Parts: sequence; structure tokens; C-alpha cells
Amino acid sequence: MTSMFLERGLLEEAAVLLARTAEVWAPVDEPGLDAPSFGRPGEGLPLAIGPRLPLLPLKTLFLPRVEELFRFAGGAEGPVVVAADVPERERVVLGALACDIRSLELLDRVLLAEPADERYRQRRERTTLLALACTGESPACFCTSLNIDPLRPSGADGLLSPTGEGWLVEALTGKGRDLFERLEPLLRPATAAEIEAAGALASISRAAVSLDPPPGGWDRVWELATWEETATRCIACGICTVLCPTCHCFDVQDEKRGSGGARFRVWDTCMSQQFTQMAHGMNPRPLHFSRVRQRFLHKLVYFAERYGAIACVGCGRCARRCPNATGIDEIAARLRADLEEDGNA
Repeated sequence: MTSMFLERGLLEEAAVLLARTAEVWAPVDEPGLDAPSFGRPGEGLPLAIGPRLPLLPLKTLFLPRVEELFRFAGGAEGPVVVAADVPERERVVLGALACDIRSLELLDRVLLAEPADERYRQRRERTTLLALACTGESPACFCTSLNIDPLRPSGADGLLSPTGEGWLVEALTGKGRDLFERLEPLLRPATAAEIEAAGALASISRAAVSLDPPPGGWDRVWELATWEETATRCIACGICTVLCPTCHCFDVQDEKRGSGGARFRVWDTCMSQQFTQMAHGMNPRPLHFSRVRQRFLHKLVYFAERYGAIACVGCGRCARRCPNATGIDEIAARLRADLEEDGNA
């Protein structure tokens, strides 16, 4: 496919054109928020496609915060159960950033492993991801330390590279080519200068962070004082788990509605005291510091042992939104320092 170009002023029109055949989502500006959120263009909210990280991660479109699974009701011949359908319409996401797209690849390892989460799988298959080459915004970002290329994200179907008065358009998969064929009326061949400008894009300088295990591994961190010290600052609000692109824990609950009701799942947080509360009353993590420890070791150790990658994409949401500005990069650095101090004692 010849490199194509989309003029900046045609972006809204492109969203409208795609919406004729698909459900379109993109970062939009909402009143009262200091960051974009994923919304539906054309519903009165301006597009906010750019290197500004959305407040909530892309996972909200694939693993909703609250999701009805089925309804049940009493019938003359016994209970009647009706499963809640996943909408079959195709979806297009415009302007997703590399860190969020990488998080879906990590969630795939969990939710697409057998037995696959069918609701998640259907949403993934029906969605085309049009990424934005990210030139960066936040000093809290460290995606490049996790081998993520913000300018050419893996896992995307197409790419918009900002240059001059618009975007260089590239298809990266068959789904991306199909998408750009629908946008053909709005695209023109890119000039040599525009192609050169896109190739010269540079990401902002991002923090150099290491989340890799120290020499000898993480085995010695279990009893470190770091956990209790961190817990004294943590107010267990759970914002880190809500905003984390790779957190995927949920609770399943039933709601009575007259003679029937519904079963739904809702995001849950390991920072809650009730997260591991068992029906007979026992709680294997009754202390706050043990829940703090579980959260970070799951990201750094347990996920990596099971799925082959650290459960972090370097977006920096946790540090930026935590009331005490505590991020996973800070915790990893403190653990290393405490291990060194403990070894030299």
C-alpha cells in the first residue's frame, strides 16, 4: 500500500465515515477531567487524539468495569436463564497509544488462555486498533524500559504518525488495510517530505527504569521492611488497580430484581481487605502490608513466572494518580536498595 496522508482537519470526518459501519471509540475531552477518556466521537465531545495518556486504560473497552453476564427469572417450568450478548458490531479504536496496546497483549496471555474468556475474545476479534505514534507527554512514562516502541507499537492494526498538518497513515495488518480502504475518499498519497518527517519523529526522553529481578532474584524480598513502610503511606484507595492497564481481577455478584435477577462481574482490587476474605471468615491476607506486597510481587514476579513478562507497560498512571505518588518503579528501586543494604549488613 502506498503511504497515504490524512489532513488534520479531516479527522472528525474520518471518525464519522467509519461510524457508518463500525462502533468508533477514541480519546475525547470530557468537562472536568484533566486527561482524555475513551468515548464515542460525535456525541458532543471533541476528539483528543494526541500524546496525552487517557485517564482510564484501553482495557475498559475489552473488560468493562461492570458487565452483566446473564439474567434469570422464575418460570412455570422452572428457572429461565438468558445470557447477555456481546454486541456483534465491529469496533474501531482511533488513537490508542503503544503502552495501552501492549497491555492488551499481556491480558491476552491470561484471558485467551484455555478456557478463554469468550466475552473478552469476541471484543478483541471484532476490534481494529489504529494506533498513534506517541511522541510522549509525561515524565512518569518509562515504556521504552520495557521494550515498547512508542512510535511503532506492536499489536496495532494501523498507525497514524503526526507530521506537519496531519498524519501519515500506515496499515500494519489485514484489518488495518480494510480500515484504510474505507477511508480512501479522505486520504491522499503522502509526499516525500511527509514520509521523511514521519521517519524523523522522535519520542520524548523517557525515564530509564529497571523492573527486572536483581542478581539472585526476588526471593529475598518477602520479609523486607519495604512492605510495611510502603503500607504506612498507602491508604488502600485502590486507584492503582483501577488505572492499571494490566490489572484484570473481578468479582462476580448476583442482584435480585423482583422474581428474578442478574449475575454480573465488576472490577475488584487486591488492595481491599475483603478481596481474599473466604466464606468461613478466614482471610490469608488480613494485614495491609501483606496486600501491598501481593500487589507489587504479582506484577514483578508471579505474572512473569507464569506468563513470561512483567505485568507493567510503563504508562506511569499509578505514580501520577496515587495520593502518595507511589509507582511500581519506585517500589522496585527501593527493593533493590533494601536488598543491597541487607546484604551489606
